[in-house]
Amino acid sequence: MSKVVLINTAFNNGAQYRFDIYPPLGLLYIASSLTNAGFEVAFIDPQTDLDYMEKIDSEVIDGSPLYVGFTTFMGDNIKNLLSFINYIKDRVPHVPIVCGGPLATSDPELCFKEAPVDLIVMGMGEECAVLIAERIQNGGDLTTIPYVSSNINNQIDI
Repeated sequence: MSKVVLINTAFNNGAQYRFDIYPPLGLLYIASSLTNAGFEVAFIDPQTDLDYMEKIDSEVIDGSPLYVGFTTFMGDNIKNLLSFINYIKDRVPHVPIVCGGPLATSDPELCFKEAPVDLIVMGMGEECAVLIAERIQNGGDLTTIPYVSSNINNQIDI
């Protein structure tokens, strides 16, 4: 079974204590859609997984996922997102990075400009996440998926 890794970026990276924990509902919806379509999902949430970097190493660096998905928000989440993406791309540059969420939807150009992102899902991502996984798995064209912008071979298509 092919795997997709989803990583929550909404957490306070400097906090010693984690009292305000909110479920990453958008990513959980994506995970549910992928699971229902027959894909394995590895979900990493630094709010609750204190060993999240070890999990990224085992699931992404050593795990050969179809892609790694993130949701993007303003604030500290951007720093967390950039840190994760750069860490992953430095080690496994061939693994596609997919971003969605409010920031990616409202300003995909900024996301492509500031980070080595391969695909951006604009709007609701439950169906797009499955189509992306299916096309990567089967060697299909990623640039024709509705509501998905791409940066394939440094050719940005929004």
